[in-house]
Amino acid sequence: LTPGFTCTATAGTTSGATQSQVAGPCGGNANDDVWYRFTAGAANQTITVVGTCATFNAVVEVYSGASCAALTYVNCANVTGAGGTETLALTGLIGGANYYIRIYDAGTCYAGCAGNSFTVCVVTPSNDLCANATTVVCGGSYSGCTLNTAACGFITGTGDIPTTTPCGTASTS
Repeated sequence: LTPGFTCTATAGTTSGATQSQVAGPCGGNANDDVWYRFTAGAANQTITVVGTCATFNAVVEVYSGASCAALTYVNCANVTGAGGTETLALTGLIGGANYYIRIYDAGTCYAGCAGNSFTVCVVTPSNDLCANATTVVCGGSYSGCTLNTAACGFITGTGDIPTTTPCGTASTS
């Protein structure tokens, strides 16, 4: 999945899926899990899973790690019921690191919904407050645009003095 500043929903299904590991701390019946991967573009990311099937009760788990063989639990969500929307706000992620999203139906009954369908997206929250500022690391690459201004600009620079350039991708050094 590719994180964005708005939700670009990717359609998914657990139809035909089997259990890859036991359920995490959020519980549910993990007998039909599917996996997605995203690369964090910022320290904060929000994952949204919408059950497009009235009987689909999503559980969302997030793990970090270099590979599927060595995953570390990050967080999970399972607070809504069938057909609901699970939203998981993640903080403290490492920009450029891979994260794995595990989605499964918390229940065991699949009657009435062919395919156990859902949508999933990863959003980088807008960053208009100092308290939520994105940490910029040396050597990082950042894309963006200043919204609601007459001239769209982006901060780039070397050392401590930034310069403004047209919207696009900027690197720090």
